[in-house]
Amino acid sequence: MKNSNLVKAFTRGRTRTALSTLACLTGLACGSNSPSVGAPSGGSPGSSGGSATGGSATGGSASAGTPATSGGGPTGGSVATGGSGPGSGGSADTGANGGSIANGGSTSGGSASGGTGGSASTTDVVTRTTSTFAFKHYPIETNASNVWSGSAAAGTQVVTTTYDTIILENGYLKVTLLPSYGGRILSIVHKPTGRELLYQNPIGTPYLMTQDIFYYDYLVIMGGIFPSFPEPEHGRYWNQPYQFQVVSESPEAITVRMSRKDDQGVAAGVPTRYDVGQTDILVELDVTLRAGRSSVQLDTKLTNTRTSAVSKFEYWTITTLAPGSTPGQTSIPKNTRIIAKMDQLHLFEKDWPWFASAEERVSGEVFKWNNLSHFENWKEEGTAFASPSYQANWSGLINYENDFGIMCVTDPVATPGLKLWTFGRDSVTVDVKDSSKWLRPTIEMWHGLTPEFWKRGTMAAGAVV
Repeated sequence: MKNSNLVKAFTRGRTRTALSTLACLTGLACGSNSPSVGAPSGGSPGSSGGSATGGSATGGSASAGTPATSGGGPTGGSVATGGSGPGSGGSADTGANGGSIANGGSTSGGSASGGTGGSASTTDVVTRTTSTFAFKHYPIETNASNVWSGSAAAGTQVVTTTYDTIILENGYLKVTLLPSYGGRILSIVHKPTGRELLYQNPIGTPYLMTQDIFYYDYLVIMGGIFPSFPEPEHGRYWNQPYQFQVVSESPEAITVRMSRKDDQGVAAGVPTRYDVGQTDILVELDVTLRAGRSSVQLDTKLTNTRTSAVSKFEYWTITTLAPGSTPGQTSIPKNTRIIAKMDQLHLFEKDWPWFASAEERVSGEVFKWNNLSHFENWKEEGTAFASPSYQANWSGLINYENDFGIMCVTDPVATPGLKLWTFGRDSVTVDVKDSSKWLRPTIEMWHGLTPEFWKRGTMAAGAVV
């Protein structure tokens, strides 16, 4: 099975901006029941009647353009948007205001569900170009195995490393890929509004060195969307190169692939809990951008290339989010909402004691999901997992300072793990130029093949997931 994630921008209007509904994958509904406290006020992403935020938008009916559930998705069938804009029955708009952000009519033969959304754009095309990304960071001191070999503090002299990037672009999105540093989607800019959806670190600061936390005994955040495998906590390849190739290319759609085989054993000097040896699992990340869509699709395929089973491994997709940011100055405000449909979560109270008073305790380290859906209630940094697993097929963030959000639609059967990490509300004021400061104003939402870290999965000989 190949798991697909669809990442989509949407805006929430104060004056005349319409509600942009969720994008659906083929055969998946965008949530069939009302979400719990962590969802946007006004309604749930409904399977056949609820929009992303529910209710009306400045006089325009939100229910007129709900995500279709039969045949919807990237390949034929109904597109996700297509409802009316402000007022009654207005046609969809291709700009930031006045209608749904994604095109509002039929694509590949399928009509939008409800509303009068207008026909899909016939002039939009997808292009592929190349560029570079200059990553500023403090010195990274490692041995030949990439394990940290310097002091327990970062240096003070900022250096710059330049990486080649690939840009996929249509009328709605500019998507930047960086294969050579973790196989990541580095940036997604929503062109009608000029807003960035993902976080990019302005200065990479090595942190938590020699504390037995990360695989290489340190971490440097770059940002974006990228894999963690075959271990948790960013895994073995967060800073390693992936292969890049073009799978298919036309004015209507471009699919490119970033791939990496787990061809390394456990490096000498890594923390002892990282005990997954070389698995020979091949990871293929197919990124597809289509004309006339304000969503990008990520298809993740894992293949056990061996003739024997893999006895243990983990796989997580990390999304480092900052929706509504100014490109080059990415950050979330305290008034950010975590959108997740769950009743309770596992808070690591032993590691972060402040969690004890953050939510109502159910039992042990399991708490109700309520207050922490608001970023302003994260007094400090910390990790949380949906408990006992995550069953919805959507999640995301809303930045209420500028009414901008990002939603990810995925397969809950394939990815029952949802991990939340924030650096705490005070991260929004941290001085990133201070090499001793490593807090950053972003929220990470991880989607995993297992419900939590250290709950290992297996793969049969020749299996494809």
